[in-house]
Amino acid sequence: EPALAGSGGSGAIFFGGCTLGCKYCQNAAISGGPVGKTVDRTQLRAMMDELDKLYDGYGLEAPTNASIAENYKNNHKIYRQASTYMLKYGTLVALNDNVTAHRNACKKALDVLLDMFKKADAVGLADFRDALGVSRKFAMLYMDYFDAQMITRMVGDKRVLQKKQ
Repeated sequence: EPALAGSGGSGAIFFGGCTLGCKYCQNAAISGGPVGKTVDRTQLRAMMDELDKLYDGYGLEAPTNASIAENYKNNHKIYRQASTYMLKYGTLVALNDNVTAHRNACKKALDVLLDMFKKADAVGLADFRDALGVSRKFAMLYMDYFDAQMITRMVGDKRVLQKKQ
């Protein structure tokens, strides 16, 4: 509720049910009692550890969300809770709606890009691809992500830094 959370949200994560117990709750039928499956903290932590290792193992060639979700179709609820939490707190980074990378991969890609900017005012996609050692597809994902984060911007067919890093 905006009145409770403000414009930025409360920061609370509800996996099921609500603890407020408001007398005139408009969502009482769905929030008043236990909803969904209770997940033990140890199960959630184990899933997060597993996902952390899995995504980190992909390196710069981040997997699609669908391919990872397919591996966890038997534990889909725990997977979704763990991945949502990891995205919120920055362990995982959504490069776009379909591809998620580990923060270590994003940091490596950014470090490579910033090193390139030490030598040139503008960086082309092909040069960035070669420096990362990945396909054009992955280089473009990172470039688009850095544009969206306002680290870089497109000028002609090259990227320039938005601001001094």
